[in-house]
Amino acid sequence: MTQKKILFYCQHSIGVGHLVRSFTLVSSLSKSFQVSLISGGQFPQAISIPEGVEFIQLPPIGVNQNNCLEAIGSDEPVHQIMKQRQKILINIYKKLNPDFFITEFFPFGKIQFMGELIPVLRLIKNAEKHTRVVCSLRDVLEPSFTDGKLGQDFGIKIINEHYDAILVHGDKDFITLDKSFPKIERINAPIFYTGYVSKLSYQPDLNREGFSEIVLSAGGGKIAHPFVTKIVNSFIRYGFGENTQLRIIAGPMYPLDQFKELENSINNRRNITLHFSVRNISEYWKNAKLSISFGGYNTLMELISSRIPALVCPYRNETNSEQEFRSSILEQKGLIKMMFYEDISEKEIAQMVVKALSFAPSHEKINIAGARQTRKILQQLVQ
Repeated sequence: MTQKKILFYCQHSIGVGHLVRSFTLVSSLSKSFQVSLISGGQFPQAISIPEGVEFIQLPPIGVNQNNCLEAIGSDEPVHQIMKQRQKILINIYKKLNPDFFITEFFPFGKIQFMGELIPVLRLIKNAEKHTRVVCSLRDVLEPSFTDGKLGQDFGIKIINEHYDAILVHGDKDFITLDKSFPKIERINAPIFYTGYVSKLSYQPDLNREGFSEIVLSAGGGKIAHPFVTKIVNSFIRYGFGENTQLRIIAGPMYPLDQFKELENSINNRRNITLHFSVRNISEYWKNAKLSISFGGYNTLMELISSRIPALVCPYRNETNSEQEFRSSILEQKGLIKMMFYEDISEKEIAQMVVKALSFAPSHEKINIAGARQTRKILQQLVQ
């Protein structure tokens, strides 16, 4: 029997969380489908492409500090790159003629990329073959989308005109989409909760009493320098307890000039180990007493799966509160501790870290079988 074909579109712009989650999903989907993944952001070299998945890299586009689109590795204007990408995407769709077209996050975000996606959606709508269009969506939407009538109306219109289903990668007994998207009743497409997407299953508890290492990480690392610097300075000035070691994992997108600055600030201290990036952070958590990190979706799910005590510092600004929203609920469940490092001094940070060293996460479980369940749902949609 010929495998059904999936064309999966992912655009990551600042961090790598969207791409990492997409890779976990397509790795599972490739067990039952022929999968092609299109990536529109800068590819981080430290991340491995899943086996059995065709990977297609569009001319990369990212978002700069002013929240404007910028071409990466090219001097051409962004609008010219976007035209190139639109042609490439249409040609890939026509060549592959997939059974599923999956867009990661769009149209609940990434609206800047509608110029390359809407033409494909229109082609699908007018084609003889019925290609099922599906949205792959995390559990919490950003206020920048839900607070604006234009964004909400656009998203709902596109979903109702073009989409067959929405896959929410969350646990409906934990967070439902209506908590961050009040107009959910206007959506006509069926909504399926897959569970959270994690590369790990739940790991056994470890006796961490003899461990002395703290692992500091910040996801992709592109915007992590102020966070990492303040935690490191706190450790250097005040320490995090007797004989404590600090291992820093900067991230595959950490700016090289800022990484050099970080290296100089550490100055070969014996109690600090610095990595630019690692393949599998959970391997380092196995010998650690505590994790300190941002609160990205993927990081949180792996922390919970690993059962490591975690002090989470959600990334937040005027338009981003998704990490804070999810992390606060996890803290209420006793699964993590939370700290807003921007609001406190280096001395207060050290005090909170020392307190967190005695924290033991609760045994409450949430559904983290999202990758496997996504595959099952798509198989049911085919039938």
